[in-house]
Amino acid sequence: MIIKEDDGLCLVKSTMDHVDYLAPRLRDIDLLELEMLRVEPRYALAYPFTQDGSISYTLLYRKNPIAMMGTVSSWRPDYARVWMLSSGNIRKCRKIIARNTKWMVDLLQGDYARLHNIIPLENMATRKWLQNGGFTFGHKVDINGFIFVEFFRCNSIKNIIYNEMSRPVMH
Repeated sequence: MIIKEDDGLCLVKSTMDHVDYLAPRLRDIDLLELEMLRVEPRYALAYPFTQDGSISYTLLYRKNPIAMMGTVSSWRPDYARVWMLSSGNIRKCRKIIARNTKWMVDLLQGDYARLHNIIPLENMATRKWLQNGGFTFGHKVDINGFIFVEFFRCNSIKNIIYNEMSRPVMH
């Protein structure tokens, strides 16, 4: 099922075939991150399929998977961990992805009050993309001897004081 198409880039629901295609083709920076976390590529891509309430999408470029992304439940029911892993071919369509980032992140955000996760501190390309997607950076954390930085994005509709749901009751 196609969710959206733009100039050869197509977003679809993920399948295990996408996992099998992408796992051996992940870009070096993603492989390094997974190595730091001690997670195998295929496991990282397939894990969301085992979690209740998770969603996974695949970016196809000219019908070939170039990235998978999605959300997995977090410690609060209205929070989700957001993730994305991609192949080196993502560079071929970075301008198309840049102009589609906002709606893709909004799609992932859905009804969650907050999306969050961590990335290696030195992964500047991903940090720039996350900033363009409306994410903010938080604390640094040491995992397995490597420094990661937390990132998060709040749902502006659910967290704004001017909407009906968030408005305080005045007596």
